[in-house]
Amino acid sequence: MIPQTRAIGDYWTSLAPIPTARSGLGVAVVDGKIYAIGGRNDAISPYLDTNEMYDPATNTWTTKASMPTPRREFAIAVYKDKIYCIGGEVDDTGGMYFTGINEVYDPATDTWETKAPLLTPRFRMCANIIDGKIYVIGGAQYNVFPGILCSDKNEVHDPEADTWIEKTSIPIAVNRAASAVAGGRIFVLGGETGPFGSAGWHDFNQVYDVENDVWYMATLVPVGFAAAAAATLIFYISMLV
Repeated sequence: MIPQTRAIGDYWTSLAPIPTARSGLGVAVVDGKIYAIGGRNDAISPYLDTNEMYDPATNTWTTKASMPTPRREFAIAVYKDKIYCIGGEVDDTGGMYFTGINEVYDPATDTWETKAPLLTPRFRMCANIIDGKIYVIGGAQYNVFPGILCSDKNEVHDPEADTWIEKTSIPIAVNRAASAVAGGRIFVLGGETGPFGSAGWHDFNQVYDVENDVWYMATLVPVGFAAAAAATLIFYISMLV
């Protein structure tokens, strides 16, 4: 009888489940701990302030200080071991609206503080950090008609000065795209286009050259998608730079 074996690095293991089941949450890593923040769980609320920390070393979850503004599908980024939760969808007395709020979590003190808001309120954006600046790109925003449009905004936050500036817009407005940084450039992949994503999923590969503030199109993604995890695209992006 041949004993059962498994290939190194090509298998899955089930670990402790997240205490609060949800979608539309933000996830960030600080000091080897994984923080799962906000989101929605219709059995509890469509807008959550939940902040739960996972320790991979002990396979345990711990509840942390709640995010001040319950919301979902916001941009999230880590700068100097602090987690920036920017924009998203919130509740306005029973109805949804997009916010530009920028709340920052300090895991070291388990506290939150409010910083300068995003210039254009929106949700489902990408957020990436290059040279100490947070680039918040795309998403969905309000418009007079047809109401909600995919956004082409490229707004940059300087955490040290707590200021925002607008940079060159992404060529094709996208909502629910994935993004990652490689070679000093921001790759924005896939996403939805049209009024509130009505034009469907796409295979875009839009690349932002931060130093020169210019965009260009690179090799298309093999299969169009929306709302993918950027981490799953690291290998693919590495082949392009």
